[in-house]
Amino acid sequence: MHSTTTSAPASWRRPARLFERAPFPLPAAPPWQSPQFARLALVPLGAALTLSLRRVLRRHPDLHDRLDAARNTVIRIAPAEYPVAFEIALSDTGGTVTALPKSASGPANVRVEAPLDCLLTIFQGEDDGDAAFFSSELAIEGEMAPLVALRNAIEAAGLDWRDLLPLPLPPGLDALIRRLA
Repeated sequence: MHSTTTSAPASWRRPARLFERAPFPLPAAPPWQSPQFARLALVPLGAALTLSLRRVLRRHPDLHDRLDAARNTVIRIAPAEYPVAFEIALSDTGGTVTALPKSASGPANVRVEAPLDCLLTIFQGEDDGDAAFFSSELAIEGEMAPLVALRNAIEAAGLDWRDLLPLPLPPGLDALIRRLA
């Protein structure tokens, strides 16, 4: 026996597409992936770090004199492996920290980029910034004076990264971190 096959009309063979012609324009990407949303999502982090910076400046009034070379400048610090950057702007009345997407452009007097662990060890004084710079682990563009003033002020005040946290660490966690460091 021979069977004959009949083919279905072409419109039946084509897979159906939902919203093939949407009555409204569809966004290319979800709104939470937009640069505006990324910038907005970082606002609370920047506000918390600004409060921390101002708290440190109140507790260490001698820092104001040491930071003269960094005053009225913008220092942009970006951990290499994260999509965020931090802009520190120091003024006569205190300072601000702005967290923003690393891809955002803006005026900065000095730009610093390095892996986070390198930035933290330099901040702690455990690593030499010059050695990291000459080994190409640390990239610096722009004026060096504000950055050197900031580093010298941090070292002279005996600050470490825990002093700049927006909230104090719980006593048990702080003790554990100090033992591990």
